[in-house]
Amino acid sequence: MSITAPLKNGYTPRKKGGTDPEHARQGARREEDAASARDARLGNKAIKSQHPPQSHDLQRRLWALHKTMWKITDYDRLRGCHRWIAGGAGAASLRWHEPGRASWSSLCTSSSVWASPLSAAAIGKTRSIEVSTALDTWFKQGKQHSVEFLTLTLAHNKNQELKDVWDTLAYAWRGVVAGASWRGGKRYEGDKARFGIEHWIKSVETTHGANGWHVHLHVLLLLDKELTQDQRGALETNIYRRWSAAAQRRGFKSPNRLRGVKIEKARKDKNAHDLGTYLTKGSIASVAETLAKEMTAGQSSKEGRAENRTPFQILDDIRKSGDMSLKNPDVQIWRAWEKQSMGRRQIAWSKGSKDALAVNAVSDEEAEQQGEETHTTVEVARVEFEEWNRAREDTGEKLRDDLATRGDVVEYVAQAKTPGEAHKRATTILRALKIRYQQEAKPIPAEHAAAVVLPANKDQARELLDAG
Repeated sequence: MSITAPLKNGYTPRKKGGTDPEHARQGARREEDAASARDARLGNKAIKSQHPPQSHDLQRRLWALHKTMWKITDYDRLRGCHRWIAGGAGAASLRWHEPGRASWSSLCTSSSVWASPLSAAAIGKTRSIEVSTALDTWFKQGKQHSVEFLTLTLAHNKNQELKDVWDTLAYAWRGVVAGASWRGGKRYEGDKARFGIEHWIKSVETTHGANGWHVHLHVLLLLDKELTQDQRGALETNIYRRWSAAAQRRGFKSPNRLRGVKIEKARKDKNAHDLGTYLTKGSIASVAETLAKEMTAGQSSKEGRAENRTPFQILDDIRKSGDMSLKNPDVQIWRAWEKQSMGRRQIAWSKGSKDALAVNAVSDEEAEQQGEETHTTVEVARVEFEEWNRAREDTGEKLRDDLATRGDVVEYVAQAKTPGEAHKRATTILRALKIRYQQEAKPIPAEHAAAVVLPANKDQARELLDAG
């Protein structure tokens, strides 16, 4: 395999076989001169202008949000998320996934669906596919199969801590599905059998407003039959009684009957992908809401409630203000969010549902990696530790911190139609930006490139997060 050799502004492949050293040096100089001339014609401005004006706008705004998180986080693992080279990797890996997609890999990740914009987007993509796959399978398994959309909220106030609200939400959900009135008994039928509920998929969503933290549940109920309107109303009433009783046992007020529990039939014209995306909006659409509301279906009802913000909207308001100090109330809210969301699950499935619906169970760490890569992913270049952490002569900023420059590279490589073209584009853009790199003679399949090092287990991940 050909290994790259250093040049003034980059690296170029060595020739295989018995090439004369002087001839090799002359060839390298000719290639460097040609590249320099090409770079001079290209220029940074020209590089940036080659992609459609809005094609990567959302991604750039997402990076800006992520950089804000670096500046205000209270945790080392979040501070290094998509910034520091992963232990054992030795180099940041520039990868092309498919036309329109490229990324930097082999970096530390927090795999936080709650506090890392980049991790949340990748994890959300995987979770959306999982839910879509499950629903596709469910609809194919029976003609009478249906899906009901359940929303559950608590009555809360600004004096209640996020931890108390979240813990009560989890407790109240167990009150709904863990008792005999749900499961049934020897002498009577519970809601699960009475209404034909075979599986459920639960998602947590959180906003913050004048009344404090609003943590609520969205649940897909997978039924083996179609419900009548009367049956739907009866199920809603039964769930409300258990939900309200459990909340009151924890010292919370009884939730409003109209808003506390709501069941709606999932429309037949809503395909599995739409439902999967909506259910996982706690991770992906809250990012999209912040950056591009028009890309998120069903959010028009929230646009008029500016006082209720998702955590990522709060983060974006911090970015806009430029005030990263603890004197900023929004920074204090964000710090509380980081702490209390730690270790919480965003998506949960009823027992046995993943196996029954042909969905592979993966951790958030694995979900993030799957969300970033495709079956066509290849490595097209590497930037080693020293270069990644070197202060650049023109800006004084290190590449690890310079998301704008990293974005230029990704956008340019992403325009490639084939792995071979991506390989060439990587050479062009890295030379133009005077970034020293290494590159094999041809693209390397992702499975043969340096692996991303993930935490050994969830406990280790939490220990790393707590280190801050």
